Amino acid sequence: MEHKAINIVIYDNVPEVGHILQQFITNIGYQTTLHFEMPDLLSDVENNPFDLLIFDIDHLSDEEVIQYTTTFINRFKLPYIISSTSTESRIINFSQQPGYRGLIFRPIDLDNVKNTLERALDFTSQLKSTIGQSLEALASSLIQNREFLQRKLLEEAEQKRQMTRYLHDEASSIIVKLKSNLYLLFRSAQKGDLTKVEELYETQLEQFSQIENALRQVQLELRPAILDSAGLEGAINATINEYVRTHYYSKVHTDVDVNLDSIASPYDLFIYHIVKECVLNIWKHSRATEVTVRVELANAVVHIEVIDNGSGFDSNKVIYGHGLISMREETISLGGELQITSVPDEGTTVQVKLPIVVSNPVLTPVY
Repeated sequence: MEHKAINIVIYDNVPEVGHILQQFITNIGYQTTLHFEMPDLLSDVENNPFDLLIFDIDHLSDEEVIQYTTTFINRFKLPYIISSTSTESRIINFSQQPGYRGLIFRPIDLDNVKNTLERALDFTSQLKSTIGQSLEALASSLIQNREFLQRKLLEEAEQKRQMTRYLHDEASSIIVKLKSNLYLLFRSAQKGDLTKVEELYETQLEQFSQIENALRQVQLELRPAILDSAGLEGAINATINEYVRTHYYSKVHTDVDVNLDSIASPYDLFIYHIVKECVLNIWKHSRATEVTVRVELANAVVHIEVIDNGSGFDSNKVIYGHGLISMREETISLGGELQITSVPDEGTTVQVKLPIVVSNPVLTPVY
């Protein structure tokens, strides 16, 4: 049987033994390269990919063995089998090294060589498979993050476009009217037409109010003013109170941590949006008669749980809307975890775990 994918390098200070090893390992199907001098070995290993090293240590001191084996595994990522006539007590010092894969005792026992090789290569194969899977998962994660960032950039560009259009269509048109009315007011004052002046003055006040509302709308799009005036705890409670006011038939239980105001921006905005999105979804879809909202800060991690007993859905089949997708992606991008559990006619539970930055850390004792 030929193992073309396996390439083994042998280092042996005794040419006769080295050739025996090389011949035997070649005969059982592995590709081999043999070296008798350490500089040649190091040069070859640096320039060529090998899967395993068989390493004769009899002529080396303990310090040299550790130095070389550390180089093999740390610099070249090359696992090794030690070949030695030494006693078990000496070998045990080296068997704790990360790259150690086994021991071949000398004089060479060919059955022992074969068994040791098979165990070492099986371990190496498993290690490569694990590394490969990890790299695939990392690549997938990087692609998802890139796609998320692209979507966020597009969303932000669209948000800016809408705000620009809103300012142009609303605020700018009102300002044009204001300028025109100011001129009319001035002309009416010149003519002494006080009735017209009073009428235009009232119109001006109304138009100033419209500009104020337009600017407030833009501010709400960027950051709700209630976050700064009432804090995160107050903003969350206000959202819940609004739901209670319009859904008098729902019983709402709340447990909102008083320490939330120590959370720094932009985490506070994100947490507010999560709770608001969850409550909004219950409002629009759930028909729940009982809702529980918990938000807790413990050891710089925010735990959010929103539970309802509404209509629910099959969480394995449903296609989530933009709000939930955005919430999941932003949670993951901030290093958090989000889980949505739902069963038709049994309600929905949304759980978020988010590590955050606090302006004044509040540590909760863990018992």
